[in-house]
Amino acid sequence: MTIQPNIRAIVFDLDGTLVDSMGEFANMAARLISNEFKVSFEEAHKMYRDTSGVPFFEQLAKLFPCEPDACKKISDQFEQEKIQRLGQDPLYPEVTDALDQLRHQGYLLIVSSNNFLENIKQSLGESLRFFDMVLGCDSNIKKGQAHFTMIQKRFNLERSEILFVGDSLYDAQMAKSCHVNFMARWGTFDQSDFQSLDLTIQGFSSLMDCVPTPLKAAVV
Repeated sequence: MTIQPNIRAIVFDLDGTLVDSMGEFANMAARLISNEFKVSFEEAHKMYRDTSGVPFFEQLAKLFPCEPDACKKISDQFEQEKIQRLGQDPLYPEVTDALDQLRHQGYLLIVSSNNFLENIKQSLGESLRFFDMVLGCDSNIKKGQAHFTMIQKRFNLERSEILFVGDSLYDAQMAKSCHVNFMARWGTFDQSDFQSLDLTIQGFSSLMDCVPTPLKAAVV
């Protein structure tokens, strides 16, 4: 299965898609949730995984709507621990080679994440050079409609010309609601979790097998 030939821009989620960080983030979140709300580590781990794809404070608000003070407390702790880990989580194997090939094929490459912008830049390190645009979470601007609208305006694109690559069920639902094409990178969730989708990949070598040369180069 290949992606549609009219695709001009490939937009990547960060954590769990480009960077192998979701395992450690899930462990951090599970420890904080378990300690604060007195649930088992295993249950807390599942809570984090099943609500992943949105900022952690939104996950907590959904999971524990009657505990705003406790949610803010552990959300702040989580963000502080994430900052301390910046640069420690590697990009997945073959990501750099794949990004280099995609740029040479003429695709626009963009990051859309609910992580903070400075954190994204530090996580990507030297690989930041491959991207034409990097978007993070800032106030009410976050992954989803706001990011896709910014991408459209910046590069004069139609939604149908955008492919979003993400690792969560939320990513799949969000892409569908925003009317953009979606490819699931399984790992955070199993391949079977994305069984309704035609486009799923295990790693970036699989991604390259799905990507044709674009019909026309995008204007940067």
